[in-house]
Amino acid sequence: MTNAFNWFGELKGLTVLDTGCGHGAFSVYAVSRGAEAVGLDVQMARLKFAADQSAGMALPVSFVCGRSEELPFPDGFFDLVLSRSTLQYTDIPGVNRELLRVLKPGGALVLVENMAHNPFLLLFRAFRRLTGNRVRIGTYVGNKAGAIRGYATVTQMGAMLCGLHDGGCCFCHLFRPLSLGLCQLTGQARWARFLDRGVERLDSALLRSIPPLRRLAWAGSIWGRKPADKPA
Repeated sequence: MTNAFNWFGELKGLTVLDTGCGHGAFSVYAVSRGAEAVGLDVQMARLKFAADQSAGMALPVSFVCGRSEELPFPDGFFDLVLSRSTLQYTDIPGVNRELLRVLKPGGALVLVENMAHNPFLLLFRAFRRLTGNRVRIGTYVGNKAGAIRGYATVTQMGAMLCGLHDGGCCFCHLFRPLSLGLCQLTGQARWARFLDRGVERLDSALLRSIPPLRRLAWAGSIWGRKPADKPA
């Protein structure tokens, strides 16, 4: 996913929207790099934590409670819009329209999302539903953003990318859910972490060289710029 974050470059002087900001880590980072940032989330508790953190660091971040399907901002307001692991809780086509609406012509959009069809994650998600969503591997802080409505697909991400230019896409983690689970079950044993690094490299090579496998990736990101307005 580092490709997406390296692509948009310098943040100084930009207006940034961090949708589904959670505890506001990226919003705070953006302001520390000279941006004017707004973090949006549906959870007041998370927003309060984020606001306390930013105030304690003397970084002026604006935090807004709201839904990504109905962004409370005017058209063409932001230079950069970021969404991370948010689409799964939303009406994806509606959110995509809103993200583009509030983006300035020529502005940058970055989506980093969990994907729908990794076979190992599908098994885990099914098992978690059967156990009333109580089963977690390792330490889990908790996410009460709401019911998961559907994970993003490669087709949906590709459709969004078609509306952008000067961008790209990256998909990662094919077999890695297994090695990450093993790391958690063994208490981050050294041999398990070594295996995990090898699996991560293997996944990267497979997903680069065999494009159809991207439909089975665990996570994906796209990035690009909204087309500039045509001259009258």
